[in-house]
Amino acid sequence: MQMMHRSQFQPAFEIDATNVLALPAGLSGLSSTTTWSEVLKAWQEADEARRAYGEEIFDPAWDAAHQQRQAEERAMQRLIDEIPHYTTERTYAAEAGRRHMSTSNQVDVRAAMTFHQDEDDEEFTLCCRELVRGIGKRFAAEQEIRENFEFSHAGPFDPAIEREMRRLEQVEQQAWDAVAKFPVATPGDFVAKIKFLRSQGCGENHADVQADLARIWGGERRAIEVADWQAAMSAYISARDAYHLQRTDDLCDAMVDAENRLRSVRAPDLEALEWKIWSLRAEADDAGSGTADLDVMLDDIRDIRTIELVTAVRTELEDIAADSSPFISIYQRFSAAFNALNADTKDPEADDGSTLSEAYHTAAHDLAEARPATDREFRLKFLALWRGGGAPSEATIARMLEDAQALGGS
Repeated sequence: MQMMHRSQFQPAFEIDATNVLALPAGLSGLSSTTTWSEVLKAWQEADEARRAYGEEIFDPAWDAAHQQRQAEERAMQRLIDEIPHYTTERTYAAEAGRRHMSTSNQVDVRAAMTFHQDEDDEEFTLCCRELVRGIGKRFAAEQEIRENFEFSHAGPFDPAIEREMRRLEQVEQQAWDAVAKFPVATPGDFVAKIKFLRSQGCGENHADVQADLARIWGGERRAIEVADWQAAMSAYISARDAYHLQRTDDLCDAMVDAENRLRSVRAPDLEALEWKIWSLRAEADDAGSGTADLDVMLDDIRDIRTIELVTAVRTELEDIAADSSPFISIYQRFSAAFNALNADTKDPEADDGSTLSEAYHTAAHDLAEARPATDREFRLKFLALWRGGGAPSEATIARMLEDAQALGGS
């Protein structure tokens, strides 16, 4: 019976859990929560239990069973080797004279297996047929020994040890899955999770990263809606600008298609909804249709947005005024450039927006390079870059991790 190697009982991953709980420490307001620490500790304990059982119980038992099995297989082979060889009674004429065939001679065995089916009745063929019958008898004797030989275990070793090892591996795998799929809810947990996965040589899943960020800032559904809306808006702006530069039928069709796709995307906020209604109103106005109902809806949305904006801007300005810094100045320039560019996209009579677009990209680059000095600035930067660029990129995540590292002073 084939022995199973110990590697068959190892989990799919093999990483070091030693001192992993110390990784997220020292990140100021970005420190991880106790929930994350508990999940990480549960995996560390499961990993240590599996390793200890392997070193103290499983590996010694496997080694002993393997040695015992080898000794027993050698004993069985000795019995097989003691099976008497068969020598034919018939002979055939050879150059050295007449000779018998024997199972102890591998040349005779190969010749018999090759020529025993020949249809002639030559003495060599008859001798081959006789030796084949002897080979069969000897094989049957070998099989009887193998079937009746009693090994110490039906498997590689005590089945209870194997069951316990598999149980510990399952517990560890479940604990690892809880760490890798931990639904972070705070920036500190996000940073700690990414740092931990990278410390173990595991690349983070981009979809999971987006889900984590969405859960932290704004809700998963809203994050997806914002990203989808921004992507569709960007495509529409590109198509519109291309048409304004060179007014061809193909570019006009592309702009109309892009606008229709944008209308089909779910509006993530009042601003997006206002754009949709404004777009429909412009179309109705061109067609000579009534626009009174659309005007009422636009007025309602603008009233709601005015109230929200006044409250939000007042709070934001008060916070920024209380926390003036070089970073805040860069953040303000970015916000102003973003708002100017965003407002320009809603005016069909505006120019191609190249000046505003250049100002926005310059401000975005400056913000990406700026290093926040406080946890609040860290949050403002990430939210601003996410808002301006759709779903966060790998480069943005890497840069923010560097920011978080600098905040923690480690």
